[in-house]
Amino acid sequence: MGQQQLTIIALVVFITGFAMYGAQRTIDWVNQTHDRDMILLQMNIVVTEAKKYAAKIESLGGGQGDFIGFKAPKNLLKTDEVWLTVNVRKNRLTFQGFGVARGRKGRDKKTPVYVVAEYHRLQDRWTSITYVN
Repeated sequence: MGQQQLTIIALVVFITGFAMYGAQRTIDWVNQTHDRDMILLQMNIVVTEAKKYAAKIESLGGGQGDFIGFKAPKNLLKTDEVWLTVNVRKNRLTFQGFGVARGRKGRDKKTPVYVVAEYHRLQDRWTSITYVN
């Protein structure tokens, strides 16, 4: 083979490798974003259930204006893609959420996607959302 052909082959191999590396990084980013979105979606569903609980009077099995006594249904805390823990306080819910879908990893490439968030009932909003990994 001539020098020109070897140069073209080397260039093609380099470009292909670079494209594959970029594609893998893009796929990882999309998967991580998907896992974070699924965690936040599941947290929002739990918040909705907690708000329903707080709106009920105590004699009907509610919290009579606060979250004390709320227990999230187990099927909302662990799904095929998300695992949540919830710390219940009078006017706040503090969450830890982990992405558990098919062993996907977060930014550090070692541990799952991990999100910490807090919802405040009186402000009726998320007071903090932190993407840990």
